[in-house]
Amino acid sequence: MKSPIQVECYSGSRADERPHRIVIDGHEHLVTRLLAESIEEGVHAKERVARFTVLTEQGKTIELIRAESGDWYLVSIRD
Repeated sequence: MKSPIQVECYSGSRADERPHRIVIDGHEHLVTRLLAESIEEGVHAKERVARFTVLTEQGKTIELIRAESGDWYLVSIRD
C-alpha cells in the first residue's frame, strides 16, 4: 500500500465509514457522492479493510481503503 492519506468523515455513529474530505499531497478533494463501498478480508492475513469509491466536486473518481488500524490509503484517482 502507499503512504497514508488524510481523510475526514461525516460526523455521526458511522463517521468512519463515510469519507467527506480527502487530502492528497496537499490537495483537498470534497466528496459529493459515495459510488461504492465494501468490506474485504485478505486471504492470507485476516485483516479486514473497507474499500470506498467516491466522486469529488472536481469530477474525479477516487478509490481508497481504510485499514483496521484506521489509516487511509489511496488506491487510484481518475479524471
